[in-house]
Amino acid sequence: MPSKHTSNIQQDTPLRELKFLSPRQVHMIDDLLSSVGKYGEVRLQVKDGRLRFASKTESMDALRWEQEDS
Repeated sequence: MPSKHTSNIQQDTPLRELKFLSPRQVHMIDDLLSSVGKYGEVRLQVKDGRLRFASKTESMDALRWEQEDS
């Protein structure tokens, strides 16, 4: 899924070689970031020098939340 956000990198700027992440992991992280709603976060956990876990948390604004009628 293409990102909704525009890149800050100019199109003619050469990309540097990845040192830590694989291209597959970069796409996974981009997908997670794209799927976060209005409020949320993506956390990355490293174990033994490698990316091991990625988690997404979505939050709701408690001041704007409206309960559905039961």
